[in-house]
Amino acid sequence: MTEEYEQFDETEVNEVQGEIVPMPTVKDETEVPKTYMELAADDNYVRQMERAAGNIERLQKAMFKIMVSITQPGDWIDFEGTACLTSAGAERYLRHFAISIVGAKRHKVPFEDTYGKGYQWVYEAVALYEGRQVPVMGKHSTRDKLLGWAKKPGDEKASPKPLEDIKETDIMTAAYHNMFGAAVKAFLGLRGIETERLREIFTELGGKPDYIRGVRYQTGSQGGSKSSKAAGNPKENADTLQKLTAMLREMHNNEEELMKAHLIEVSTFTNDKGVKVSCDSLRKLSKHPKWVFTTYGKVKEEHANWKAVTGGAE
Repeated sequence: MTEEYEQFDETEVNEVQGEIVPMPTVKDETEVPKTYMELAADDNYVRQMERAAGNIERLQKAMFKIMVSITQPGDWIDFEGTACLTSAGAERYLRHFAISIVGAKRHKVPFEDTYGKGYQWVYEAVALYEGRQVPVMGKHSTRDKLLGWAKKPGDEKASPKPLEDIKETDIMTAAYHNMFGAAVKAFLGLRGIETERLREIFTELGGKPDYIRGVRYQTGSQGGSKSSKAAGNPKENADTLQKLTAMLREMHNNEEELMKAHLIEVSTFTNDKGVKVSCDSLRKLSKHPKWVFTTYGKVKEEHANWKAVTGGAE
């Protein structure tokens, strides 16, 4: 599945304040860049910079205002203190800010670390916006926690999944969508922004900071937010089981064995006698309403994380 990959010509780009931007073209040998003192002595240049400085804050605020006004719940997720733009959010911003992506290429990078063999998919392209172009990159690997890690029943911490339990198409899709997210963040000045700072921006501009959702890993213990009264409603039980089934089918492309393994993982809990209990079929699970709601809550969180990274089933 590996494709040939062509590197960007490093002579054509330059790094400025952490961003890659086009290198200025020198038209002829007589064009020599001015020194700082020469620029300072140029009244026209100084006036131009003063006008620009007066407009930069207004421009940035206007762009952030648009961003805040079109953001929907879950467009951003908090991942270990850094705000990550989901695929749905990136697509929404791309439509409103008319950012284009051209020349996309992809390649696979196999690796081996202390956990064993793994791989990373990398997508690179050039993003265009208002006459400006920026090379952007999106990547995702089997070691990234959103898709490559999980908590095993009884474990307190997540650990890398075996490669056979990871869908390569999910890794590829995540890298692809990350490329679009990188383009949006580059042009809006949001690369590497901390979650708390983004929440401050939302608050300052009248947005809803709680639209930025957190990513959580399951502990395998039985809990749940539904009341016993809700769990005793036959119609609601049936509806919840139907939603649970639909999410498992979507995440695993209707592959029964993968669905079964996932169900066992998320339904596992330790009962009052200290015995670990799990369920390997939805039919069996349906006989225990409270268990249905608990398992549904776990799968719903995992499904939201999966969809945020991959964009959902193609």
